[in-house]
Amino acid sequence: MQQTKKLPISLIIPVLNDAVFLKSLLDQVCRIDLFEEIIVVDGGSADESRDVAKSFAVLLVQSKTGRAIQMNEAARIGTGVYFLFLHADVKISPDFPATIKSLVADKITLANFCLEFDKKNPILDFSAYLTRFSTNIFQFGDQGLWLKADLFKEVGGFDENCLLLEDQEILTRLRKKHQLKKQKECLVVSARKYEKHGVLRLQMIYSWIYLRYRFGMSQEDLAKLYQSLLN
Repeated sequence: MQQTKKLPISLIIPVLNDAVFLKSLLDQVCRIDLFEEIIVVDGGSADESRDVAKSFAVLLVQSKTGRAIQMNEAARIGTGVYFLFLHADVKISPDFPATIKSLVADKITLANFCLEFDKKNPILDFSAYLTRFSTNIFQFGDQGLWLKADLFKEVGGFDENCLLLEDQEILTRLRKKHQLKKQKECLVVSARKYEKHGVLRLQMIYSWIYLRYRFGMSQEDLAKLYQSLLN
């Protein structure tokens, strides 16, 4: 079998108690064998996430808890020309490898992906449909983040004061410098939180948190509000 040429990409996956989902994602991304390096950055998991990572040819990094903190920690040691950030609970589509190759070949500076959920539901289907649009209100971390490493370093990475919506915050800064190139190939996202809390209820919670964020609520108050609404 002809060996696939690895591309100058650091794939960064933050995890916190994501063992089952991490195994599924690493099965996929290690099989396509495109990435120069895969960095799994653990924020203090109490499950088997670290053991899962160690069973694959990836670099495992320990970090303080916090998705922004974890992703910055991994980016500091990443050697790729490009960074690709993916959440642990996504799966990649069959067209994903071709898209990654095109992003490199076309020297795309900033991009993310459309998504769909792993469960059929009218509300989730509509939410997924909205990710086809590049308006900032529809951009969240589940859609991944592709960018040149130099650009990431130029803007100072993720804001580690962000307890929530770190993806929204960094995209706002990034889009002042470069156009976001939306990729039609989908990431398939787990609907487990919707199943646990109720689809309509959780969607309303997310919408309310986003509105409060846009109107300037502090990160500490946002985190408290989010937890109170989930309980």
